[in-house]
Amino acid sequence: MKPFFTLAFALGISALSGLDYPQIRNARNLEKEKRWDEAVALYEKLASETVEEKDAQQYIQWAVAAALSKKDRALALRLAKSVKNPDRRLFVICTVLTPAEIVEQTAECDPVRFPEDLRSDMFSIRGTAYYSLKQYGNALRDFESALKTPGGQAKRQGWAAYYSGIIHEQRKERGKAVDAYRNALALSKGDYAWRCLALLRLSAMLIEDGKSAEACRLFEPVSRLSGKKGYWGVRLNLGYAAALAASGRKVEAVRILDAAMKNAPNETDRKEIGKQLERLTENLL
Repeated sequence: MKPFFTLAFALGISALSGLDYPQIRNARNLEKEKRWDEAVALYEKLASETVEEKDAQQYIQWAVAAALSKKDRALALRLAKSVKNPDRRLFVICTVLTPAEIVEQTAECDPVRFPEDLRSDMFSIRGTAYYSLKQYGNALRDFESALKTPGGQAKRQGWAAYYSGIIHEQRKERGKAVDAYRNALALSKGDYAWRCLALLRLSAMLIEDGKSAEACRLFEPVSRLSGKKGYWGVRLNLGYAAALAASGRKVEAVRILDAAMKNAPNETDRKEIGKQLERLTENLL
């Protein structure tokens, strides 16, 4: 894959758009060096030079993200308000606002009226705001709309599916929760936080329902699971070991935990793995 297309893929945008990828790479390098003001200026320049509203919005969104990285909310809001199209402007502004501010700004608006590429994501953004404010009925409504509307980013749809599952669990709607978690897993095979959380919740529910063999199979597509490191590596290995133990495969569970212990990033994780190992080895004696 050529660098041009590699960058487009990494940014989650179409390689066929009119975006200036060499300049985007320059801006990304400035961000890596924490030269935020220069990155913002470059994104603003690119936005001013394009005639495409969608591309201009994307440049400004990246400028906003850079401003937030340097913890300059006033600059981020000023940049967001510079987007010319009113619906695209509101969308970018919402990436800066608090949950309460998002609800205040968008409670009466219909995301269906937004440009097609923003509709699903707008539902997700507002749904996440409602969820943060514990307005779960409104949140679920928006999450369901986000998942039904094409064109949304996988990340936002993933969180929408996961949060939907949590809400259904809270409502004792077990079947709907399982479906929501399965929906999240179907969106991607990557080790994203939302996918790991959905996988772990679904596995726990299957174990509770006496379906531990199915719970084990959830973890099998996760490549090189026993060698995974970091926070999610530990969580996934603990979940897989629990499923293995529940299905009677305790020796395999011990092996998974032994490997996880070697890759645990801190003492807290090692203690958690150690406790599960102790319980398993006691049962094996």
